[in-house]
Formats: sequence, C-alpha cells, structure tokens
Amino acid sequence: MRAAPPASTPPARSCCSTSRTARCGTGKRSGAPTAAHTRWDRIVAYYDRLAALASDPIVELNRAVAIAQAGDVAGGLARIDSLAPALEGYQYFHAARADLLRRLDARDAAADAYARALELAGNAAERAFLERRLAETRQAV
Repeated sequence: MRAAPPASTPPARSCCSTSRTARCGTGKRSGAPTAAHTRWDRIVAYYDRLAALASDPIVELNRAVAIAQAGDVAGGLARIDSLAPALEGYQYFHAARADLLRRLDARDAAADAYARALELAGNAAERAFLERRLAETRQAV
C-alpha cells in the first residue's frame, strides 16, 4: 500500500504546460494543430465553468495559464501569484509562474521561479527541461 502524499502536495492531476492545458480543457486542442492555433478564449470559458462547479487551486492554475495563452500574460501571472499560499510546494505552480515572468521579461524573478520548480521536480525529464530554461533565463539577464 502506498503512503498518501503530504497534505500540502496537490494531487498529480494538473496539466499546466501550454499544450496539456489545452487538452485538459477540451479533451483535445479543439482541432488546432499547435498551441498557437488553439482557441484559448474557449479554454478559458471551459475553466470558468469548471471553477464555478468546484473551487480548486489546480483548476485556477490551469485557468490562469489559459488566460495568459489567450493574450493576457500579466493577468494570468496575477492570478497565479494569488495561488501562492495554496500551491507553494507544487512544482507546476512555480514552472507556470516562471514561464509567464520570462514572457514579461522579468528574468531575475523568472530564474528564481525556475530554480524553485527545479527543486520540486519529480523526474529526470522535468529536471532537464527546467535546467535548460533556468540556464537560458540566466544567460538573458
């Protein structure tokens, strides 16, 4: 029998990468061939409905990512920042936050968030990705 994760660890059902968020919101990417072609306004609307059904910080995190992908990067970041108390120990919170900070050219803060996500990374592939992003972000500073 496996031990339950610590209470501060959100369940492993999040999908905060751009393409994963699209698939979570619609079951697929609405037929779009790439994340850039995704109808992010529809993804936001799906998350709005889901959030209305049940308040959940993971849903809100994914909603914030979708808002940023829809064009409101600063708004998405503000929503992510508001989730800090609930998701401090959650790798994908820090990774999503880092990506939005990087997109807003806040490189020092992005590097800090990538470093925190890296501390929490659960597998080698995630660590390798975060190490690359952290190195790229530090080079750009």
